Amino acid sequence: MWRFATLAVILLFSLPIHADSGRAIHNLTPLAWDQKLAKYARRWAASRLDDCQTLLHSPNSPYGENLFWAQKSHWNASWVVKYWGDEVKHYDPKTNECVNNTVCGHYTQIVWNTTERIGCTHVLCNKNEGHLFVCSYDPPGNIYYHGPFGGRFPNSIVDPPSSNHSSPTQSGSQFGTTGVTVASKGIASGTTGHPANKSYGHS
Repeated sequence: MWRFATLAVILLFSLPIHADSGRAIHNLTPLAWDQKLAKYARRWAASRLDDCQTLLHSPNSPYGENLFWAQKSHWNASWVVKYWGDEVKHYDPKTNECVNNTVCGHYTQIVWNTTERIGCTHVLCNKNEGHLFVCSYDPPGNIYYHGPFGGRFPNSIVDPPSSNHSSPTQSGSQFGTTGVTVASKGIASGTTGHPANKSYGHS
């Protein structure tokens, strides 16, 4: 038995991202809620209900994607967004790096200056195996060797598949995107990176 969150998750996901995640601080346009992206997120979440804890990103997706799995039910949409937004302390805008081998790509996706639309969902996993949150972003952020506020850098927030940079939390993809996952007791979170030589904005 499973269920999707609807209006409540729309409000809890979109409003905190607009107001509290850092877009306003950087004078960025608030993200607009997009039903097509929400449907895309729901479809992927529905396919993961039997194995939510293994965070897998949707393959060959034209969208950016933040994932979050929580074992306990006290995690809600606003807490998840705050968890992602708190990664700001790990991001160094001068070098475009997540400092000290931390993860900051969920935050940078939220504040990516060319991202305009968002759609999210929250599902209760089968067999009481926790809760899965999925957000899709269009156009996607975390473009390789680019920064969230513009500019090109020698460093990439999420390394491309061909990168020689080794990380135990990074997995490559045959579709030209990579995912980074961070896990701790009872929670796990993942985000994606994308190549710059693709045409985005399909919503």
